[in-house]
Amino acid sequence: MLSLIVLISGLFASLTSASTPAEWRQMTSIYQVMVDRFARTDNSTTAPCDLQAMTYCGGTWQGLINRLDYIQGMGFDAIWISPVSTNTQDGYHGYWTKDLYTENPFFGTADDLKALSAALHARKMYLMVDVETNDMGLEGTDENVDYAQYTPFNNPSYFHTPCDITDFNNQTQVEVCRLFGLPDLNTTNPQVISIFNTWIQGLISNFTVDGLRIDGAKQIDIPFMKTFDTAANVYTVGEVFNGDPSFTCPYQGALSGVANYPIYYPLLRAFQGTNGSISGLIEEMNAVNKDCTDPTLFTNFIENADLPRFANMTSDASLMKNAQAFSMLSDGIPVVYQGQEQGFTGGDDPTNREALWLSGFQKTDLYNFTSTINDLRRRVISQSPKYTTSNNTVIYNDTTTIGMLKGVTGNQILTVLTNTGEKGANSTVNIEHTGFTQNEKLVEVFGCTTVQAGVGGSVAVPMSNGLPKVYYSSSGLNGTSICVSQQSSNTTTSSASSTSGSSSGTKSLGGKSFSVDIMALTPFVLFALGAMLL
Repeated sequence: MLSLIVLISGLFASLTSASTPAEWRQMTSIYQVMVDRFARTDNSTTAPCDLQAMTYCGGTWQGLINRLDYIQGMGFDAIWISPVSTNTQDGYHGYWTKDLYTENPFFGTADDLKALSAALHARKMYLMVDVETNDMGLEGTDENVDYAQYTPFNNPSYFHTPCDITDFNNQTQVEVCRLFGLPDLNTTNPQVISIFNTWIQGLISNFTVDGLRIDGAKQIDIPFMKTFDTAANVYTVGEVFNGDPSFTCPYQGALSGVANYPIYYPLLRAFQGTNGSISGLIEEMNAVNKDCTDPTLFTNFIENADLPRFANMTSDASLMKNAQAFSMLSDGIPVVYQGQEQGFTGGDDPTNREALWLSGFQKTDLYNFTSTINDLRRRVISQSPKYTTSNNTVIYNDTTTIGMLKGVTGNQILTVLTNTGEKGANSTVNIEHTGFTQNEKLVEVFGCTTVQAGVGGSVAVPMSNGLPKVYYSSSGLNGTSICVSQQSSNTTTSSASSTSGSSSGTKSLGGKSFSVDIMALTPFVLFALGAMLL
């Protein structure tokens, strides 16, 4: 029996290991972790962190393991962590590589990183690792670089001839010159290409990495990234720090996807104040759909470690919720940056890199808001896997409101967002062409109120206090922990649906119930039993 348990545990691990873009798209969402600022090994919630010192504050991989319940409690089933290699002095963020081949000792040991990967996979969560391939760290001055300090790029032949980026609209200069004075690797050099390809294959294999985020992709030539992506053979998403979809989208020809900066900027403009442009957001949505191969593989966000916090731009909680709801319920893979759920207010780097442990890991209103969206997305995806590849469609808009529909008819989510803010007046928005049937009972998942669809599936949406409204069929929620009192108890559901989410313990298994997972594994278990009997 013990052998069978071990075998089944191995099957769980192998089934959890993900690599393809399609598998990542079916995940619920990603939580971005800056390792040095997330959690400490000693579990302290009072240890100080001087942001202006721009040095290590004590976060570790073991500390992250200790707090995985906090992340999974929000419904996340993947995390993205800082680069893992040894850095030059004060490289707390992980982007100043000194020794590509060794693990950053401030974060922990190789065994600690393996333990983190194993802990995630035991929870059926994915591991994404940030990687830096554009440049190396710098100790001293950029006029007199000691190349011998670097491993393995220990001589000038691996680097571009020194020059500084003075014109960010000159792409050749962006790719071959130094960003912030950091020695710029020549990623057209065959030796550099070979070294990186071999290294990434070892990293993925040794630590069971499921996906990669490519830092500074805009500063790297596209042919290099294409070979790097092929060598990695996992989902890759590039940071192309540019809001023009005609510039950003071609990078998807080399990588699985890109960070959705083309949507970030108009999303910010639409919801950071009560006079934002909803029409501008819709125009950019159309541009992205026109210019990009597959935006459903992009990552959506309203915060990251390079940008001011959303709450730094407005203290209006309703605007924050509307912006976050858009980023998590439109096309693409949602990403939430640590501290966003705490309403952190940091501005530009380094003040947006707060130590999360100082929040005490409280389950705030935004924490619960995030959990509700993740739970809903997971439910819809389990009922209709085509949800993630369906196009998010704007079916209503006015100067302050946008109504969106995403999903296959019968399993669609209706999202209604507004930028009127907390002081927004009460009103009713009538939305047609929703795909719901007349008299179908719909649940608004944040307030747990209900409405009935009218003639032709029209929905009268009551708006108040500028809060977002998200509707799903009541019968589709049966058996989940979402608005239990409003579920249609007389609706027949499958055993998998009625079991899913039946207790708070479901989140410890990635939001799916244990009974569902066992049923899914039945063929593998039977095969294992048969093998033992032979």
